Amino acid sequence: MLAYPTEEAAQTAANAARAKAGREPVSLSLTVLGRPDLAPEQKATVSGYKAAIDGAGWLVTEVDHSIGDRGYTTAIKLEAAY
Repeated sequence: MLAYPTEEAAQTAANAARAKAGREPVSLSLTVLGRPDLAPEQKATVSGYKAAIDGAGWLVTEVDHSIGDRGYTTAIKLEAAY
């Protein structure tokens, strides 16, 4: 069973998906042991991942500090800073 009735329709859908992906920011979400020094709008780096991730510059967009069963943790959302 084909998802698109013609090759042209499939190519059009692929082009639209590629264009949409190019407009969306590259993002990364992490949860780490408590980091009270982190706040939105800070520049950040990461390490221990693939070279493309480690080598990128990141901007902190969201930070959520919490205390729970795992102790003090910080959930961080980052976007690639170009």
